[in-house]
Amino acid sequence: MMKILRTRISTGNRIDELSVKDATTILLPFYYQEFMGLGSKFRTHIRNRLKDGEPMFSEIYCYQLKGE
Repeated sequence: MMKILRTRISTGNRIDELSVKDATTILLPFYYQEFMGLGSKFRTHIRNRLKDGEPMFSEIYCYQLKGE
C-alpha cells in the first residue's frame, strides 16, 4: 500500500503518514479552483500526481509519496 508523508512546509518536520485516499480528500479543497472545469476528474488528477511522486501542497503542509 502506498503511503503519503505529510510534512510541515515551514520546518520540514514530518507530521504523519496517510493513505493516498486520505491525502486526496484533504487536498481537494486546495485544488478545487485549479480543476474547476474538470468535474469529478480532479480527484483522479490529484491522486495520480501523488502516486507519480509529485509534491502537493495545502496551506501549511506538503504531501509527497513516501520513498522506499
